[in-house]
Amino acid sequence: MTVLVCHHLRMMATSVAWFPLLVTGCGQGDAARTAQETKPVSDEVVAVAPAAASLPITLEPGNWEAVQAHVAKSAGKIVVVDLWSTSCVPCIEELPYLGQLQRDQSDHVVCISLSLDYIGIKSKPPESYRERVEKTLERCDVQVRNFLCTTDADTVFRELDLPSIPAVYVYGADSQLVQRFDASSLKEGSDQEEPFTYRTDILPLVNQLIVELD
Repeated sequence: MTVLVCHHLRMMATSVAWFPLLVTGCGQGDAARTAQETKPVSDEVVAVAPAAASLPITLEPGNWEAVQAHVAKSAGKIVVVDLWSTSCVPCIEELPYLGQLQRDQSDHVVCISLSLDYIGIKSKPPESYRERVEKTLERCDVQVRNFLCTTDADTVFRELDLPSIPAVYVYGADSQLVQRFDASSLKEGSDQEEPFTYRTDILPLVNQLIVELD
């Protein structure tokens, strides 16, 4: 079994008290193995909701193939897919933007989240992570198509050649990948703490793609 860490790992001990302190599936690598009118997308800071979302959060078992099938079914709209984990602080900080994007742009955008909490432990199958994943989605008010990945995180990272999460895939109206945002998005020598954010990177791209739909 591989222990995985987030890009720029930060332990979440204070802001979300019910999260476990053990990191369980944020990235991979040698270090990890040792431990009608189109309106612009809002770029305002979205706070994590202190209470449960007003509408029920849905969470269904699935894998990357299920995500891709939903992307294909959403042809004609821009699709934003967010890969995250409850153990990844940067992931959770950005999740509210995903929910807000869906609320603001439901006519033009389909948002999907894929939780990579499952790490392949036989005694902890994917469904054992459901409660904490649902709680996070509720707190962040992420009323989108949410998947609880049934493939272990290490396999997903390997198959997608993905260095770490958070990671966001943006697809055009033709269901083709426009851009992937991940740790490699951080330019060499940059003083940025994180390689990308919704506000500075993803929302501007989505706005551009929405304009091109008209």
